Amino acid sequence: MSTKGFFSSFGEKDVNKMSDSERLAILKSLQIWLSERGEWTEEWLIANGIVVPARTVDDEDHKEEEHVKEQENDNYILDKLRLELRDAIGQMSLTLSEKIDSENLELVRILDKVEDKLRRKESELQGFQEDFRLKATAPFLRQFINLGDMMRRVIDDNPLNVDESAPYLLKQMQRLIESIDCILRDFSIEPFLHNEEDVIFDPYTQQSFEYPTDNPDIDKKIRRTLNPGYVWTLPYIIRAKANGEEHPLKEYRMIFRREQVECFKYIKNDK
Repeated sequence: MSTKGFFSSFGEKDVNKMSDSERLAILKSLQIWLSERGEWTEEWLIANGIVVPARTVDDEDHKEEEHVKEQENDNYILDKLRLELRDAIGQMSLTLSEKIDSENLELVRILDKVEDKLRRKESELQGFQEDFRLKATAPFLRQFINLGDMMRRVIDDNPLNVDESAPYLLKQMQRLIESIDCILRDFSIEPFLHNEEDVIFDPYTQQSFEYPTDNPDIDKKIRRTLNPGYVWTLPYIIRAKANGEEHPLKEYRMIFRREQVECFKYIKNDK
């Protein structure tokens, strides 16, 4: 195949209208084709009387110098990049260190404020607990102190004569019971007793103690009251309605201690 035939194999497309990739493909194909034919090589040019410029030592030295310069330039660029990178890392470390120090100082300040608030809250809570305990127990304790004073006066004023002492002590014991009931009323606690005509045991309001009997007709019926029961009246406030009405004051009652009663228990007599 001639050179003309080689180019014709790529078609009649104008070279000026070809893309760079198409031109590069033609040149590579031409180089391979000429190498296979042994044409346009250095040997072929010499055989056809074409003078090939000889490579001189200066050219080699020049290429070597250019290579060295390129390496030196590359090394310079690398060294410069290392320095810039080291400076950037140092600046970042300094900025980060200053930021950490600032955040630590702010954290310490916040912790100090939190600790101060906690100490004040603990002091307020301690004061509230002491005040609440005092207000809740002081009236009750004062009443018992008065009760103790009354009992001491009873002992001090007890007549030496036995005939006079018995009715005196009975009267004073009755007064002590009334005083205890008065103390309980101060705390909204009232005693209660069942109707004597009602002998049916109520487990909700009464606590039973057995009394044996051989009469099955009175089994589980109340024989007598041992101790009164006590009911506790507690106030509470219902939340205001949506229409804005005032809080109605309500109260509810709960059994603080059930009435202690003695009930008959039928025991069959086998005799």
